[in-house]
Formats: sequence, structure tokens, C-alpha cells
Amino acid sequence: MTDDLRGLAGAIFGPDWVSPLGRAVGVSLRTAQRWAAGESPVPDRIWTAPGLVEAARLAAPELDERLRLVRDYLAAEA
Repeated sequence: MTDDLRGLAGAIFGPDWVSPLGRAVGVSLRTAQRWAAGESPVPDRIWTAPGLVEAARLAAPELDERLRLVRDYLAAEA
């Protein structure tokens, strides 16, 4: 589950995602660091935390644009 968290949080918050994730879901930086390191399990409630859902909603247009650029690049290479 740590890899899932890294992938999702990295896509939403960028490469320095640990601190913004902690703020978004209302946990301490240390707790978010433990999740990132795989030292503590990520609670199921985190995936539906309002702060994370809102951050994902706000990031969606940028992520969609990135995906479009990748699709265009791959289509041009084919």
C-alpha cells in the first residue's frame, strides 16, 4: 500500500509529497513520513479523507493534461 500512496500522493503533490499529504489528511509530518517509509500501515480512511479527495480534484486537470501529452507523444512515435 505504500507504493500506492507514493504514486497517488506524488501525482497530486509532486516529488516532495510527504508534508503536503500530512497536511491534507490531518496527520503529523512524522506519521506521513512513517507511511512513506513503510514503517506504519496506511489506514484505509486516508484514501477517502476529504483533504486528499479535494487535492486530487484540484490536481485532476493538470494530471489529465500530462496524460494527454504522453498519449500524443506515444502516438507520434508509433
